Amino acid sequence: MVGVWKAGAIAVSVNPMLKQRELELLLRDSGAAALVCLEGLYESVARDVVGATDVRTTITTSELEYQSRNDQRVFGAVERIACEGTLDMAGMLSRFAGRKPAPVSLDLDDVAVLTYTSGTTGPPKGAMNTHRNVVFNAQTYRDWIGLGGDDVILGVAPLFHITGLIGHLAISLLIGAPLVLTYRLEPSLSIDTIRETGATFTVGAITVFIALMNAPNADRDARRSRRARSRRSPRSSGRTSTTSTASPRPPRRRTACRSVRTRRWTRRPVHCRSGCRSTTQWSGSSATTARTCRPVRSASW
Repeated sequence: MVGVWKAGAIAVSVNPMLKQRELELLLRDSGAAALVCLEGLYESVARDVVGATDVRTTITTSELEYQSRNDQRVFGAVERIACEGTLDMAGMLSRFAGRKPAPVSLDLDDVAVLTYTSGTTGPPKGAMNTHRNVVFNAQTYRDWIGLGGDDVILGVAPLFHITGLIGHLAISLLIGAPLVLTYRLEPSLSIDTIRETGATFTVGAITVFIALMNAPNADRDARRSRRARSRRSPRSSGRTSTTSTASPRPPRRRTACRSVRTRRWTRRPVHCRSGCRSTTQWSGSSATTARTCRPVRSASW
């Protein structure tokens, strides 16, 4: 994606699970001139599609490139494929190493990424995300969650989705933190990766965290001190947060002892993880709070 921006072009993120008809629709609608894809996807999907679109250049790369552990849990059935009529990414990078592209002028309001809707109620529609959108949302993650260059980001959200594009890729570029990818989500492999890389932050769907907690090698040490956000959390993205018109959400209060966030209509008292007696009692749509620890910040959802 960075290479696309350096060329002054617009990136189009594509779901790798799309079939031929769906891929052709996106390529035609976006007017894409180049396609970058995995060798396996080119052979099974893209080969018979690109000829009917405006795509003039196809670059392929092996699933086995740029990975460090060759883990058979995800790469066991993967083989290198010779894709005739395409350019090999590894070969291109080697051939043009050290050369700088001609400078281009990009404005904050230029489109950076086209992300397509899922097409549940009609044909997929391209959402135009500007460079301003990307930078602002990445800065929001950084400032609100408190991420820095010493963090390690674990990529579990798909990079074609706005969550992965912003919550993983854009943040990594903004703060200079490493982004760790595992090709496909395999819970036990992700747990091993957390241990090996010291990953400190990720964002994903609730089902991902359930799968990680249920992994056979998941223990307290693997999960300790990891910051995680659900896509449905109000902290993750305005596009995916859920709202209610029944009654306003009560304010969330943070304390020096990191009190646990609670669900809205919970009537049970909730205590701090550090063992203090900070409690929140819910009554209808309001909350009364009794604390023995020092409040350090208040924010409304």
